[in-house]
Amino acid sequence: MKARLIDSSTRAAFDEAAARFGGVFVSPAWRALHGPHVRCVGLFDEGDHVIGGLAFQEARRFGLRVARNLPLTPVVGPFLDVTASNPVTSQTRVKQAGVALCEWFEAAGHAVVSVGFDRSWRDLQPFAWSGYHVTPTYTYLLDLGRSDDELWARLSSDRRKAVRKAAKDGIEVQPTFDAARVLALVRATFRRQRLAFHEAVAAAALRDFLAPGRGFAFVATRDGVDLATVFCLADRATATYLLGGYDEAHRHGGAGALAMWEAIRHARALGLATYDFEGSSVPAIEQYFRGFGGELTPGWRVSKAWLPLELGLKLVRRGLF
Repeated sequence: MKARLIDSSTRAAFDEAAARFGGVFVSPAWRALHGPHVRCVGLFDEGDHVIGGLAFQEARRFGLRVARNLPLTPVVGPFLDVTASNPVTSQTRVKQAGVALCEWFEAAGHAVVSVGFDRSWRDLQPFAWSGYHVTPTYTYLLDLGRSDDELWARLSSDRRKAVRKAAKDGIEVQPTFDAARVLALVRATFRRQRLAFHEAVAAAALRDFLAPGRGFAFVATRDGVDLATVFCLADRATATYLLGGYDEAHRHGGAGALAMWEAIRHARALGLATYDFEGSSVPAIEQYFRGFGGELTPGWRVSKAWLPLELGLKLVRRGLF
């Protein structure tokens, strides 16, 4: 198995494999949001067919090439066609894919590599063997193969109280396809919390993915005022919480929880199998997500830099390097 950069001659095959075996974050539609700096690496079998790959952003910082996740994108993939019925054969195929990807990144010569791998990709040994730092990341996954009553019972007592209070106080939750309405609440929240916000990408994501079959949003309102919002992407089996926000001037402790609860119920009604809260390294946000009853699930980030850079990065990105 070999890995190589996708070009115009292999783009169609890569897109077809991504549609069959990958998730929304490697799809052509998602990659199109991010302009010319997207790079796709394909995994090719012995017959030179694309059977897997990943997509990342190649950026320049201080003149140096950096490989990292696309903005607003928790994972780069990878995806892989694993068709073998024998578990040893399947594991060997995944291992070979990991070795091929690791060899490609080593040969590509990026000054810094720091990319998040999909939670389904569990074999990071080839990267660890090559001196990469393999760091766990976490999300909460909620199994939607339960009834509404069972999902409600999994909520923490604080979340149930917040949802009940919001409903009692006259807050209503409405589905919306108005991207500007959602973006206004999201923008205000990121700015208020002084968090990095890729507004152009967020606006493009809402424009292209706030549509049936691609994504959905809910807004909690009272007396004609939008209080909180939740926006999720949807692929074959998973709803992924991507953006949320609230109006500080009309803040209500239960508005966001009620919007999230309705988003969960909607994802279940669509027949999706999993609700992914996408995770957070911020303790207060992690605690909030935990209250919706999902299972803590690890993913992985692999990071490596040229030695002089890595020594400096240990001071500012100690958790990764």
